[in-house]
Amino acid sequence: MNIRSERLEMTPLTVDDWPLFYTLHNTPEVIAQCFDPVDDAVLQQKFQQRLVPWHKEAEHWQCLVIRQHDTGEAIGVTGMCLSQGRAEVGYLLLPDFYGQGYGTESLQALINWAVSTQGIVSFKAAVTEGNVA
Repeated sequence: MNIRSERLEMTPLTVDDWPLFYTLHNTPEVIAQCFDPVDDAVLQQKFQQRLVPWHKEAEHWQCLVIRQHDTGEAIGVTGMCLSQGRAEVGYLLLPDFYGQGYGTESLQALINWAVSTQGIVSFKAAVTEGNVA
């Protein structure tokens, strides 16, 4: 699976992406916008769950690494989890990439892919209080 947009390429998470995943979940700016901190054992478990190949009947999160086309640099993750035919979508970006429209672009590409290839037509997202972006 490879999802592309104007500036981004999104591919499934691999074991080599642990440093990115760890950094995203341990950076204070990301934590403040998205979730409560978790200990390393719980984080490793979440990472392992996201390595499992995703399919439409899966009950776990699909996790895709977001990379810039021009540099190949990993800037975050995006993905979705299906429940009762509705996909919850979300993303995490490294703070250096905030405010540049990458989150929106990644989600639009993911939603377009989900609609055109998976037939998913219902989506939702949870936003942490205070996350005005």
